[in-house]
Amino acid sequence: MFTSPNMCSHFSLRSFHIANNFSVSRKMQIHHQITNTRLVGIQLLICASVLNALANYPGSVSTAVEYRAMCRIYRTALKHHNDSASAYVGSKLDWKRFDELYERAKACVEATGNTTEGEVELATDFDSVKLPSGPVTIKVREVCAAFASRMRGIVKEAEGLKSVAESAARRAFNNLSGVITAESNLTHIAHKPLGLNGNTNRQTLCNSHTRGGRAGVQLTVDLMCLCGPDGGSTDKACGFYIDSYWSDPSPGGVEGIWSKIHNDCIKLPLDDDVSPSNIDASVEHFDQLLGAQSGTDQSVTANSSWIIGNTVQYSGCTKGNKQSAMCIDYANADGSLGEIKWITQIFKARNLLLEAEANVAKARKLLERMEFLLIVLEKELAGISNFNEANFKTFLKRKGGRGSPEDELYDSSVFHPSVITLPPLAALLTM
Repeated sequence: MFTSPNMCSHFSLRSFHIANNFSVSRKMQIHHQITNTRLVGIQLLICASVLNALANYPGSVSTAVEYRAMCRIYRTALKHHNDSASAYVGSKLDWKRFDELYERAKACVEATGNTTEGEVELATDFDSVKLPSGPVTIKVREVCAAFASRMRGIVKEAEGLKSVAESAARRAFNNLSGVITAESNLTHIAHKPLGLNGNTNRQTLCNSHTRGGRAGVQLTVDLMCLCGPDGGSTDKACGFYIDSYWSDPSPGGVEGIWSKIHNDCIKLPLDDDVSPSNIDASVEHFDQLLGAQSGTDQSVTANSSWIIGNTVQYSGCTKGNKQSAMCIDYANADGSLGEIKWITQIFKARNLLLEAEANVAKARKLLERMEFLLIVLEKELAGISNFNEANFKTFLKRKGGRGSPEDELYDSSVFHPSVITLPPLAALLTM
């Protein structure tokens, strides 16, 4: 239906980039040969709607993609800077399982403690074990005690790993507030662009620190440089309307800009998970955008790799007129990349989270070891019901009545033939 090549034929995004003040009549032409007045009316409505929308959009400056990349990092830091380290580490592993397994081995020791009251019954994952009183119960108690002792050692080791993991996670979350701003109190972050310290001069804030600026010091300030307009032509640079201006001397000007930036960022459908992998992906996306829209001025060509945003035709990111470039310049005077401190901070958090996860992984291995030891123990206990006094005396005679209870239990394959291929229990207990 709407396939006429002449419909709005002289209107395009390219023509909009040339000038924003063209009249609607100069930006579109209607095919005069169309006889269907209804179709003409619909076409006119569509063209007028498109033109009206784009007339309010900064065709010369768009930093929405860069804004989303930086917003993702901001959101991650803001959402998780107060996270509980114990809750984070606790979610990575079933730490209660350590005590549960130890209590199972401990129950075996306690159940075999009295050998004079007749038969003792033990519950295992494999069967209910009934132990006769006498030397069998005594020996089983020694074995259970050996396993319980080893498991208690593993529990202690796991507790140490958990403590180290929580410490690393706590430091990671503390580092996240430094990603947003150098100020420690983020209570009013939604309404005030923390880090400006009363200075609203773009020349000071949006340039590299080696050039007298403060680019890369605080993420709040860099977002202001990317989205905060100095005039109406850039009031939607980041993709949403801002009705305040950077050059407004009143506090409401800068604070009004920041409130729009913050509130829009909170609503965006972005992945703000605090995992190291998401942090890596966020920073990688930001890195890919450095220099992507460096402008056309020859004087910025050498340093364009370290600019994020759009310099338009100007020679930097700090021009003070209404067509101001919406960008941040991270380049040093020699053309190298200056430090972006909030990137440094989020990488510190990432590395600390990796440290926490490494300790959780070690604890997970310990838990697997405990599970294995308990299986070995309870399989042996389950086989004891087939073991009689005569066999036991023969076993003791063969061993000369000596040897560790772990070795005796392993060697007595009559206890449970299914474990005959396992290594000696003495070796298992040193794992």
